[in-house]
Amino acid sequence: MSAALTAALQGSLQQHMRTEALVVERSSKRGTKAATDATKTAIRRRVARALTGGKRGRNVANAIRSQVYHDGPGKDAGLVWNKFGRGKGAQFVDYLLPHVKGAMIAAPSGGFLFIPQTATRAEARRSRRVAFIPWSGGLLMIAPRPRGQFKVLAILLKRVRLKARIYLDDMPNFALRKLTAEVLNQMARER
Repeated sequence: MSAALTAALQGSLQQHMRTEALVVERSSKRGTKAATDATKTAIRRRVARALTGGKRGRNVANAIRSQVYHDGPGKDAGLVWNKFGRGKGAQFVDYLLPHVKGAMIAAPSGGFLFIPQTATRAEARRSRRVAFIPWSGGLLMIAPRPRGQFKVLAILLKRVRLKARIYLDDMPNFALRKLTAEVLNQMARER
């Protein structure tokens, strides 16, 4: 009689263990998806806030992408990346990275960076009478106006220091906390 009782308990225990393994696998997969999406949303929010300018900040934020990979039981991974740049593979030039890490932007071939103030580059070229005044390591491009006034068309600088404006150093910890919470929430829902 004890052998029959042992067999009945063992069969039920194996079934219970298989069910629990499926619950953990589904919870891991769904939790990874939810944590990856939450991380992507948090990064998008920071990018949009840092790069204010209406539609431009939103468009750059929407270049943040995510992908979830499921390579079998317990082998789930989420990846969040930036698509805001030019090129592919090793030639990819990331336009968002200078805003994250800071950068020194220099004019190509030793020229000047043209930073428009009240005019576009085309308007500055069309101006017939233009004067250049030395100013703070660069030049002010001005156009004379009537009655001794002038209009600043642009600032020409050799280089510009871009400060880091997007703080993402805490994102790995955020993603780990979110992943743990989401997997536990999914497991509680599955049971």
